[in-house]
Amino acid sequence: MKKTNILSLSFITLGSVLVSIFLTFGSHFSSAEEAVSTAPTLDSRTVRDISKPKSVKIPNNYGDGSLKDFKYITLSVQKFDPSQFTIVYLPGRPGGSSSGDLASDHASKLYPKNTQRLLIDPRGTGMNLSWGAKHPELLSSKDTANDVVEVLRKEQLTNYILWGSSYGTVVGTMLAAKIQELEIPHPKAVVLEGTLGKYLEYTEYFFEGFDLRIKNFYENAPRDILSLISDYKKIAKSEEDFKEALQSWVFAYEYNQDKKDILSSINATINMRLGEIQAKTYGIPLPSQHTHQIKESPEEKGSKYNTWIICKELVNNSKNVKIKIDKKAELCTAMTNSPDLYDSKNYQITDFPIIYLQGFQDLQTPYPSAVYHLSNQQNKQSNSKFFLIFGQAHAVFFRSKFLKCKKNFVESIKNSDFEFGSFLNCAKQLKTKIKQL
Repeated sequence: MKKTNILSLSFITLGSVLVSIFLTFGSHFSSAEEAVSTAPTLDSRTVRDISKPKSVKIPNNYGDGSLKDFKYITLSVQKFDPSQFTIVYLPGRPGGSSSGDLASDHASKLYPKNTQRLLIDPRGTGMNLSWGAKHPELLSSKDTANDVVEVLRKEQLTNYILWGSSYGTVVGTMLAAKIQELEIPHPKAVVLEGTLGKYLEYTEYFFEGFDLRIKNFYENAPRDILSLISDYKKIAKSEEDFKEALQSWVFAYEYNQDKKDILSSINATINMRLGEIQAKTYGIPLPSQHTHQIKESPEEKGSKYNTWIICKELVNNSKNVKIKIDKKAELCTAMTNSPDLYDSKNYQITDFPIIYLQGFQDLQTPYPSAVYHLSNQQNKQSNSKFFLIFGQAHAVFFRSKFLKCKKNFVESIKNSDFEFGSFLNCAKQLKTKIKQL
């Protein structure tokens, strides 16, 4: 099997998957816990028990003197303690918000007891929706990173980690690099889950610049792999859905992954699709992908932030293609070679570890994107880790038995165990394969 240099893997793979690249999957609202007579813990809290939003005065536009309230949420059992271990959570999806994800796995009973969290709604989303209502030009990932710095200054955290998921890895990377320049306590680590390494080049055709690799794949891949792919093509929701999944398997083949792992990925995709078909046949409602707690008008649901950030920072439309996001909108037709295009190599993180959590089956941010990020961090700390987790997708702990290992993962960082012994043992017990790059 011919091995392709992982850094040469193209990012020219958007098509109709443009929006889904930036989605971070959310879980359902948890049912209320039974009443307990003992002192409360975060494991026994429900969405209704969260603290009221706090706020800090920050510049409306960095560079002028105007100030505005930036709201955020802290989760703690007793009074929020800045010396206690805290997770600062940066949400995925441009237009997504942490407050909208309060019932997801990032705010439910999936952490060690008494783990504090600080939840950020980027400007233009959730509690800070009004920021982008009239002036989307004031929305940027760098400004969001600067906003979080001001929150950290106010809360005076001394024992914390940054956790960015999907698009949150962009803000997290910028924020981590920024903190290094400042005289504020540094995080114990920055966790990047489903990492975007750089902007994507939009092209009209999904496989433009990719067709030779597809041809090579069909000529050389084992027959049983090709047979399963043929089976999936017959039941795929659409041609674009099929191409999106095929991209992941071509990446896996070129990266010389074990044949059984590729077959497992294809089988999992087939079974998931068969479940969707069965649910539709029998009228079973499928879970919604993202549930917002904050009431937003249909016109304002983070759309300005979503549009502006994607077009300015995350997609280079060098061919001026009309990008269809949905039936009502066309985006990015004028954005070409924006000076704000994101590239992680411009943000070097040297003062604390980077911990990558990457699902092998991730179709939104395929692992070559995360490898690009890893490879371009020139002086990363020796205790940085890259966990490539087989059988998991964009959010590695999302709706799977592997969720049980999240507490072990968090505890390892909390205890400065950067060998992650208990986390790896948990994965081994669940027969979840993890490869460290």
